[in-house]
Amino acid sequence: MAKINKRIIELGEYEGLSLDDLHLAVDNPSFQETQRIKASNLIHEFGKLAYRPDYPYKKDMLAFSSGEVWSSNVDNNVGNAPADNSEFWTKVTNKRPDTSGALPETIVVNGTTWGSIKDGDTLTAGTSFFELFKRGLIVAQPVTYLAPALSLNVSGAAPVVEVGTSVDIAASANYNQRDGGNCTGVAFKRNGVTQATDSTAPYTYDPLSFVIGQETISYRATATYEAGPIKNNNLGEPQPDGQIQSGSVDSNTVNIKGARAGFFGVDNPDNTSASVRALAKHVLDIKQGDKIILPIPAGATKVTFVLEDSLPAPSSVLYMEGNVQVKGNFEVSATNVRGANNYALAPYKVYTYIPAAPFVGDSNYEITI
Repeated sequence: MAKINKRIIELGEYEGLSLDDLHLAVDNPSFQETQRIKASNLIHEFGKLAYRPDYPYKKDMLAFSSGEVWSSNVDNNVGNAPADNSEFWTKVTNKRPDTSGALPETIVVNGTTWGSIKDGDTLTAGTSFFELFKRGLIVAQPVTYLAPALSLNVSGAAPVVEVGTSVDIAASANYNQRDGGNCTGVAFKRNGVTQATDSTAPYTYDPLSFVIGQETISYRATATYEAGPIKNNNLGEPQPDGQIQSGSVDSNTVNIKGARAGFFGVDNPDNTSASVRALAKHVLDIKQGDKIILPIPAGATKVTFVLEDSLPAPSSVLYMEGNVQVKGNFEVSATNVRGANNYALAPYKVYTYIPAAPFVGDSNYEITI
């Protein structure tokens, strides 16, 4: 009886082992469990081949070499490698038998639907039964394509600044490819007019500084991109429907607004532009309905707030500590006030209240436009 080599069974290099050899390996308690299981599996392989007329095994011996199957010509054919000794071995097949099965001819589905196989589909000859069952038991899920997106960031200026401010911004755009193709370039636009383009990431725009007037400057970017790839569905089949074609995408819009300020404070000596701008509190872009708190320190002898001429008169001036309406105490006059950095004059209304005596304690007026 052939002597069993543990290493042969462990590594699967089992040329020329007889069924008796393998049974001994299964029953030998000195072998590792994995080796005994390997030998048991080989016995099963021998059995499958023995009962096939096209794979007769001779002398109770077979060899498996790199997937090839060999049949022994003599007894006790141990130690003779099959590929090197055709005198002792006959090559049965180039690989182990394929038991997966496949369609022998092409079929056109007629009058029925099964899973992802639909009426009118063509099932080509050679399609494995495994593939057919997979398509029959798993319904194809449609692929979702996401179009590219572009985001714009503008730094260097607040959303609202006072007219006359020098604005020095820097802009950058981030291209999110998603299911689209590569970005071919980004155009940066100011008020809809292209100012610069960048074809290499990171996409940036660094314009010259400018003085903003009473206006809104809008920045936006547009990216162009190539077509994206076709994605596969859950069955691994290409689904071109919805594929992202070449095109362009706009970013979000970033606005910078130049606005006039309102001025609030106490004890201004006069109503000239310089004196008005020297008041302690400045509020930008005041609109009807806004509420502004005017703090009044103890000892103040004059209360003043100055609003753009285009704004309506305040609907309320409330002395908050006493919950008393004091709107009627204010007198109205006109003046002109410059913007930041000595920017052009604009017409304003001045609201002034001079109490009979200085304020005894700290107070607050709530002004509703």
